[in-house]
Amino acid sequence: MGLKGDHEQRVQDALGYDAPAQLNEEKWARLIDDFAERIDWDRWPYLTANLMDPAGPTLRNTDRKRLADLRDWLITRVWPEGHDRLRQLLDGIRQVINDLLLILERDYEDGPIAGESVRLRRNYKDLRTWDPPEYQRLLDDYMYKMGLINDLVLELTRFSNAICDVVRQDIDGNFRFDEGALIVLNGPTMRLEMEILRPEFRPKDFPDGGHPYPGLEEFEQERFNRDVSLGERRSN
Repeated sequence: MGLKGDHEQRVQDALGYDAPAQLNEEKWARLIDDFAERIDWDRWPYLTANLMDPAGPTLRNTDRKRLADLRDWLITRVWPEGHDRLRQLLDGIRQVINDLLLILERDYEDGPIAGESVRLRRNYKDLRTWDPPEYQRLLDDYMYKMGLINDLVLELTRFSNAICDVVRQDIDGNFRFDEGALIVLNGPTMRLEMEILRPEFRPKDFPDGGHPYPGLEEFEQERFNRDVSLGERRSN
C-alpha cells in the first residue's frame, strides 16, 4: 500500500474525520514516498563508496543527475502545513546536495571511464615543470577538497538518518524500520581496515528553529564539531 495508504488509515483512527488535517497528512505521506524513491537510500552504500573512494571522490553521471533532479524537486515543492521539523530537514538536505554538487562541478575531470562519471580534479598532476613547492600546494588543496567532500557525504547521511527518524516519530513508526540506519564505509584506514561509520546529529547540533547545516563556508569549520569528521583544516 505504501506510506501514503498506511498513513491515511492511522490518521482517520487518530483524528476521526478531520478533512483538512487528513488531506495535509496524505500530502506529506505522498511527498515522503516520492522523496524516498528519488533519493534511493537502498543504493546508499554504492553512492557513498564512490564519493569516499581514497583514490579520489567519484560520482557516476547517473547519480549526479539523480541528485541534481532531487535538489530541483525539493526546491519546487509546495509544502503542506505541519511537520515543521521534517520540512526543515528536507531543506537542509537540499542545501547539502547543492554544495556537494557545486564542489564537483567547479573542479572535476572525467572519471576512470570517460563519459560515465566525474571525479575531483587532481590539479597537482597538471604541472608541466617540476616545482616542489607548487606541487605541494596543489596536493594540499586537493586533499583538503577531498576531505571536505567526505565530510559533506557524512552530513548528507546525518540528514538522511534524521529524516527517517522524524518520519518514524511523526508519520509512520515502521518507515525503513527493517532497513535500519544508513551507514558509510571509510577506508581502507592506516591499518588497512574498512571502518563502518553511522553519522547522526546530536541534540546540540540543532540551532533553535532550524536545521543543523550552516552553509558551505561555515560548515568548513563546523564539521569538526560533528560526531565524526574525516577532513583536515586547511594548512596556512
